[in-house]
Amino acid sequence: MADTSTRLMVEALTRAASEPNGLPLFAVRDRVGLFPRRAVGEAAARRCQEEGLLSVIDGKHAVITDRGRQWLAEWSDPRQVIEDFLRIVERQQGQLTELVGAARHMAGALEGLRRAVEHWSAESAIGRERHHLGPKSERVEEDRVGSEELLAVLDHWPEQAAHDCSLPELYRRLKEDLPSLSIGQFHDLLRSLHESGQIYLHPWTGPLYELPEPSLALLVGHLIAYYASRRPAPLLNPANDRGLVANLTGKPGRG
Repeated sequence: MADTSTRLMVEALTRAASEPNGLPLFAVRDRVGLFPRRAVGEAAARRCQEEGLLSVIDGKHAVITDRGRQWLAEWSDPRQVIEDFLRIVERQQGQLTELVGAARHMAGALEGLRRAVEHWSAESAIGRERHHLGPKSERVEEDRVGSEELLAVLDHWPEQAAHDCSLPELYRRLKEDLPSLSIGQFHDLLRSLHESGQIYLHPWTGPLYELPEPSLALLVGHLIAYYASRRPAPLLNPANDRGLVANLTGKPGRG
């Protein structure tokens, strides 16, 4: 028992000497420890602590003391200790090489992400500049896409209908002629025609939890527009007919 205990102490103190930050006192599952979790290992660990060879710093991890280094020099074969240290150094060099490789790979990936973000930011800025600063004729042409179809749907909406044309119904009818029309483009089109005074936008007046197909509703100011109708040409004072609030006093949609 004494020979086995001494051998375990030598092996444990050798490992502890190579780890200045300490190692777990006992091996647990796949984690490296100074002593095996067996009766002989627990006895050897207790002896190291009682003789001041190891210092437990947090109840679990242990570091070698100066007295432990002296004991190791007296009881161990110098050649064996050197070989053990060399094996530990080789293992840690391998781990360090892997860490360096992983760090370089991560640095490359981060650099790629940085370049991608810069590229996308530049493209986005160019796109916004083209949209806002491009030739007026091009922007007008973009706004016209779908305008005639949308106005035609509202022109043919039956007067006897129970309510104005809902935005989901309007979108479905437009998709028949414009299959690639997205919801975002549809909303841009509604805003453009509303701002130019060609259509009315009417709010949803019922509870929000009863709103069908909310993704197609349009937020205008503080109101949720859900219906649209054709706006007739102004006869008297067009300035009095602007804005969504004015729309509500003219021909409100019914939720």
